[in-house]
Amino acid sequence: MDLDEILPDVGEFGAYQQLLLWFVLLPGVLPCGFHAYNQLFMAASPPHWCHVPELDALNISHEWARNLSIPAQDQGGGFSQCRMYRRNYTRVAAAVEQALGQAADVLALEAALAALVPAAATWRDLVVDDANQSVVMVEPADDEGATVPCAHGYAFDYSQYATTVVTEWDMVCDRDYHSTLALVLLAVGGLVGNYIFGYLQDSIGRRPAFFIYLLIECAFGIATAFAHDFISWTAFRIGVGFTVPAIMGTPYVLAIELVGPSKRTAVTILSNIAYSLSLVALAGVVYLVRDWRQLALATSVPFVSFFLYWWVLPESPRWLLARGRYQEAEAILKLMARVNGRALPPNYLSQLMRKFQMESAPPGAGPDQPAPCLESVERSYGVLDLVRTPNLRRKTLIITFIWFTNTSVYVGLSYYAPVLGGDEFLNFFLAGAVELPTYLFLWPAMLRWGRRVALCVSMVVGGTACLATVLVQNGKTDREKVNGYVRVAANTLCCRSSSRRGRRQRSILPEMVADSALQEPKGALGGSPISRLGKDLTFSPFSTPNATDATSSTDVTSDTTVPGGDLGVSAV
Repeated sequence: MDLDEILPDVGEFGAYQQLLLWFVLLPGVLPCGFHAYNQLFMAASPPHWCHVPELDALNISHEWARNLSIPAQDQGGGFSQCRMYRRNYTRVAAAVEQALGQAADVLALEAALAALVPAAATWRDLVVDDANQSVVMVEPADDEGATVPCAHGYAFDYSQYATTVVTEWDMVCDRDYHSTLALVLLAVGGLVGNYIFGYLQDSIGRRPAFFIYLLIECAFGIATAFAHDFISWTAFRIGVGFTVPAIMGTPYVLAIELVGPSKRTAVTILSNIAYSLSLVALAGVVYLVRDWRQLALATSVPFVSFFLYWWVLPESPRWLLARGRYQEAEAILKLMARVNGRALPPNYLSQLMRKFQMESAPPGAGPDQPAPCLESVERSYGVLDLVRTPNLRRKTLIITFIWFTNTSVYVGLSYYAPVLGGDEFLNFFLAGAVELPTYLFLWPAMLRWGRRVALCVSMVVGGTACLATVLVQNGKTDREKVNGYVRVAANTLCCRSSSRRGRRQRSILPEMVADSALQEPKGALGGSPISRLGKDLTFSPFSTPNATDATSSTDVTSDTTVPGGDLGVSAV
């Protein structure tokens, strides 16, 4: 029995569907967006350098303490993040204190220190000449022995973040891979969770599956704020990742299943807009909340209120009909009809069942011959059905490749947005906001030309934009570099928005296959474990922004430019 034949009688997009869409299903998308990207800011790595406790007692700024103890980088300016000069800092501190002991205030002290060290890039060492009790400057040896790895932990720049897991547990230099490892494990949790969630949706229903995953996400998200070390924090993040992006499946699928075919494109676009708005909202939250523990609570506790949806979120009538639970389906259909202002006869569903049994009766059967019951013609479907016939096998392979590619490009650009230069929070906000105008093209394009043309155009435009970033990342002068960053940001956002169009359009394709070929919407068949695999491969240590090599004499900062070439080739 096809629900599409019933919806015209109860209302394809009436008041019931609209109220449910605006106040339940679209807000239900928010947890996925928040928990997919809040870890970026919980594990942010601010500028850092070696901590020298002997210099703490000096009444000088962090900049001057760093100037005395940290070597400059040969490339890009700034200071080394993982190495320090090999010196007797007790004597250095005594020399500075002796030379500046007569300073009247901090400003005079800084001026005296500036006069004492006139060429900070060349003259670094300060020692006390015991013969005449004066301070002299000694130029350090220009070799590897002049610097050593940090021996007493690290000092961080707290101007951008109050605390992050990186600053709390010193996840830098030889431990900088920890943040990347946590992201990989978050995505692995999502890979496993997607498989399980698909089968949960099919076996126990869309509604209970959503609340089970909401419980898991809220519990582990709140527990994240109370993690006491990296291992416990990572374990909680894996639990959160188990629900991302699977928890978005119920609002997304219900939005499609509760409306008529003519409105499915509209509700699909609205669901995607809601997801983009969740990223914009997350940018505002992370801007206001700079402590990682408070951020974990701010992005988890509000969603506990979504358990109130238990009393208003219906089960999918399509799923109930497919499972033979006709009385429950009829109750929901009658409620839909009443809210939509439609009148149904008391025995409406019974009449439809008899009609279906007559249509499904074998040819030549007499009126007295019993028709096969619905349960006898019903069969269950699994993953193997996606490759059972040549037509489905070909479509499954194409959709899988598109899903994998778009997820890799989209997630890769999402995680590289903060390193475009400038304000990280503004970059993330723009990366989410730039998706919104693309729907002005996507909506009419899908209605006019269909999914395939719009999808292909989006991928080609996005891939070309990503490839274009390669041409503008090699500026030499400051002006060229600034202009290059602007062009990189513009092209990358164009690429990301186009990838977003392709990525969200491909979400419709499994529904098309399941609905047209199997005549039963399957959560397991419509899931996206391949998309999680694409996300996993995106999180390689080689693509981690701001990774440093703690084994060299100076920092070897990895290329933080957007990997436009790799992502562009994949998209095209």
